[in-house]
Amino acid sequence: MPAYLVLARPPEGVSAAEFNEWFDGHVEELLALPGWVAAERLEMHYMRGSVDEPPPFTYYVLYEIEGDFGVAMQALRGAVDSGKLHFEAWFPRMTSAGWECRPLGGRKTAAGHVPSSGVRG
Repeated sequence: MPAYLVLARPPEGVSAAEFNEWFDGHVEELLALPGWVAAERLEMHYMRGSVDEPPPFTYYVLYEIEGDFGVAMQALRGAVDSGKLHFEAWFPRMTSAGWECRPLGGRKTAAGHVPSSGVRG
């Protein structure tokens, strides 16, 4: 199943609570579009990496797409262009990036593990 990964960081001056309230609503708006069937949001806490500075993102959302990825993205573009999606005034200052994700083999889990929650559970 194709997926769309979005990494984001709220702009300066926008609280985590305000950002998350908007983003939770944004997720619901996207899930109402054709092809957008599930989403999982996570807050990221930088632990370590190969660079001294943490990456510019603090939030992660993985959307699952059913059917053709291009069709789902056209539905998103149409919703944005027609004003069907709500964006806060601070949205253009948000740091974000999105990727089309394609499965590479099956999902792996620990032997005997039964997932308790999450989109891919």
